[in-house]
Amino acid sequence: MRIYHFQELESTTRTAERLLADGEQGDFLVWAECQSQGQGQYGRNFFSPAGGLYCTLVYQHHGGLTGGQLIPLAVGVACAELIEGNPGLPVVLKWPNDLILSGKKVGGILVRRVVGIKGKGSALLVGIGINITSRLDDFPVALRSKITTFAQHGREVIDFEGYLRQMSAGVTRMLNLLDKRPEKVVASWRGRDYCKDKSLTWQNGGEMVQGIGLGLLDNGCYRLRDKEGRVHEMVGGSLFVSDGNPVPSG
Repeated sequence: MRIYHFQELESTTRTAERLLADGEQGDFLVWAECQSQGQGQYGRNFFSPAGGLYCTLVYQHHGGLTGGQLIPLAVGVACAELIEGNPGLPVVLKWPNDLILSGKKVGGILVRRVVGIKGKGSALLVGIGINITSRLDDFPVALRSKITTFAQHGREVIDFEGYLRQMSAGVTRMLNLLDKRPEKVVASWRGRDYCKDKSLTWQNGGEMVQGIGLGLLDNGCYRLRDKEGRVHEMVGGSLFVSDGNPVPSG
């Protein structure tokens, strides 16, 4: 996969969209060493200081375009497998798009589709941000107790470009598996489910539901049982553990 490397960008996703609009062909990856306006879920900021890995992978002709709700989960599994192997840290997954290490956020995923780019059909944009050598002091005070980095666990990745190539290969492989054997991707995700059996709060627009996590459905929706025993199937929205306070992406 072709790599475009920048020292600093507003957002790797915005740059990827501009490259697509300018007629960029094939699959490619945009990588920035830091972002000034990184994008998180639902328009939140994704704080991106130096020392993190920030990229957007662009797939223009990939079957995974039809994976729907399962795509960010498949990307999460690919990232978790990479981190488990190198640098050897036990990452779990919080629905739908967070990487969790020792109860704190170490990375996030943002998946978008862009349709009808100069008549070339659809493109899948996979944004990934992981805190590697970042210092907690580089993040806003409100986030420092809720995030972590590889360095905080005594592990680092020095060769960022090599790591990116491993990551893009792993994501591509997982999207191919999602096309052929979605049940295997779902099983892998379930084995890393951070939310199951925990007290959760689900926010979806003006709606808020509190309850206990019941786990992932085969279609990628998450289930929660509220205090009255009703089961809710979550398609969109945000899921928070214990206190229900949203954590801006970081």
